[in-house]
Amino acid sequence: MQPHQPDPIDEIDVELPTSAPSTRRGRRPIPGGRSRKRLLIIAGIAASVFIIAGVVYWLVWYSESSEKPDGAAVSQSNSNEAARGPQLSEAEAAEPVTFKSTALNLELTHRKDWTLKESTDKTEIVLTSPSTGYLAKADDTTETEDVFTLKIRSGVTDAMDNTLSSAKAVKDSEVIAYAAPTEAQRHYTNVSFVGKTAEAFNFMLVTGSLAFKPGESVGNMLTFGDGTLLIAGGYGTDPDGALAFESASKAHFDQTNAYKQAKAIIESLKVY
Repeated sequence: MQPHQPDPIDEIDVELPTSAPSTRRGRRPIPGGRSRKRLLIIAGIAASVFIIAGVVYWLVWYSESSEKPDGAAVSQSNSNEAARGPQLSEAEAAEPVTFKSTALNLELTHRKDWTLKESTDKTEIVLTSPSTGYLAKADDTTETEDVFTLKIRSGVTDAMDNTLSSAKAVKDSEVIAYAAPTEAQRHYTNVSFVGKTAEAFNFMLVTGSLAFKPGESVGNMLTFGDGTLLIAGGYGTDPDGALAFESASKAHFDQTNAYKQAKAIIESLKVY
């Protein structure tokens, strides 16, 4: 019996390149072919997973942590903006706002960037400007920044009366005209400028028919009984409600836009 001879076809198959696999039944697998392919697939999947994980880490963790400082800054900025109130363009800020008080029987107009508050008993109106710079000292060299406050109320408190009793005029009173006076009010009035002393301006005061010269006492000539309107304003907020406004240069206090706007509010008054 002759020994078995290798099948020629099998020998040819063994020598075929790995890139040309045969589909014949009984073909022997190329040594390491399937294992190498499986390893390549596994390696590709692992690399994809690694890349995806890296992207997720970057987007979710790293980016989030790196953005925290900016986020805090935005929150602080928003907080500061909320404290300052809405920011208006000059055109929006200059829009006129009309307010009418039935308790005080008057009407006035102010700019939109001024705030108006009415007391709970309806006897006082307080208007406040945006912050403004002004010369604060009598030597006209020190500039500071504050709001201008205008108060309109019925009568005066004891604290206000004490301030008025010692106040002195710092410059000549000025006659102003009301823009659209009613039949119940005068067409013109005096605005006087007074201070704790005659050396510095503290507040403006509507004095009706009375005019004052520098150095003259103001309080002794004025009477603010119930029903009489007090109209006064100055730099600062007057936190104690005593007309204790900040001192300003008597030569330059009337040159700021805030002062001019307060004067325009007085001119807009309509008394019924």
